[in-house]
Amino acid sequence: MNDCLPKPALLVPSGDEVLEQASMAASEVTEQMLAQKLELEDKKRSVDMLQKALVTLADCFYVNN
Repeated sequence: MNDCLPKPALLVPSGDEVLEQASMAASEVTEQMLAQKLELEDKKRSVDMLQKALVTLADCFYVNN
C-alpha cells in the first residue's frame, strides 16, 4: 500500500557540519578544563596562605609559652 510513496531522505550531516560540531565540543571541553585549572590554582593559593598563617600562629604560640 505504501510502496508507491517515496522513502524519506536520510538526514546525514555534511563533513563540514560534523567538523564544526566537533570543533564546538572541543572548545567547550577546553573552556571547562581551563576554568577547572584556574579554580585549582586559586585553591592551591588559598591552602598556601592558610598554611603560612598556621605556621605564624604556631610560632606566636610557642614564643608566648
